[in-house]
Formats: sequence, C-alpha cells, structure tokens
Amino acid sequence: MTIDEFYKKYLGRGVDKDQAYGIQCVDLFKCFTDEFFDVSDYNCTNGYANGLWIYRKDKPYYQYFDEVSVNDLKNGDWCFWDRNSRECPDSHVAMYYDGKFFGQNQGGKKEATLINVDKQGILGVLRPKLAKIKYRAHIGGVGWQEWKSDGQTAGTTGQGKRLEAIQID
Repeated sequence: MTIDEFYKKYLGRGVDKDQAYGIQCVDLFKCFTDEFFDVSDYNCTNGYANGLWIYRKDKPYYQYFDEVSVNDLKNGDWCFWDRNSRECPDSHVAMYYDGKFFGQNQGGKKEATLINVDKQGILGVLRPKLAKIKYRAHIGGVGWQEWKSDGQTAGTTGQGKRLEAIQID
C-alpha cells in the first residue's frame, strides 16, 4: 500500500479501530500502523492523542518512524498536537497530505477528512520509514521468491539459476 492508496481508502470513512470511545483521530493512525507495519496493539497511555507523541519511544510503532521537523512536512508524515492547541483543544493526530491534514474527528466531522489545521501546538512529527521500491524475482526451477526492497538481493547468487522475470510493485 502507498500513502496515496491509504488516503483514498479512508477518505470519507469513519473507523473505530480500537473499539473505544467511537471514531477518534487515534483510530486512523492505528489503521496506518496496522496496514503498513502490522502494529496496532497500543494505546495513548494518557487517554489523549498527544500521548502517542509523549510516550512514542515506548510504543511498538516508534521503530518504523523517524522524527522530523514540522518545517519539513512531506506527504505521509504524522503530526501530533498538544492539548489546548488552538484548533485541537483535546490534542490531535493527523497525516500531512498535499498541504493539508488528513484525519478523523477534525473540522466538526467524525469521518476522515482533508482540511487545513493550524500548525500551532504541534508537539512533533513522525515520518514513516517506507520502502521506496519493492520487487521480487522469478528463478528457473524455483519460482517466485519473497518480496525484497531497497537494494536487497532478489534472485540467487552462485547457484547458476536463471532469472526469468522481475516483478516490481
């Protein structure tokens, strides 16, 4: 899945991923970490979305992200607002996308929307470590191998087997 595919899949939908407190901004972040990294068993610790940032280093998703500056936002970056922020009084989490923020429970709507949200109050930003390219090789007498990414060897070495095809995702 790509960032664009995630956006298109959830735009206009409301998801209660953790079955707690109805549709919340945190649920969309959990959908993301589940679909991209197979990680969804965590909570905010403090009962607010800002806990995802405050306690991030103790969370199972942290290893899959890099911390980046709010001044260098790229599509797919997740921003975490503190409590008492101008537009997010109870804190918030949303994904930066095409100059706006994609999230649930924002702008007066429960479902996922793409809106402008004031950057004032952002505690921090996490950028997902996503593979740039995925590929796999079809080897003579072996068949399709597992998917590889970012420079990993696809195929065999030193076995004299024929590379018959490459599939790029």
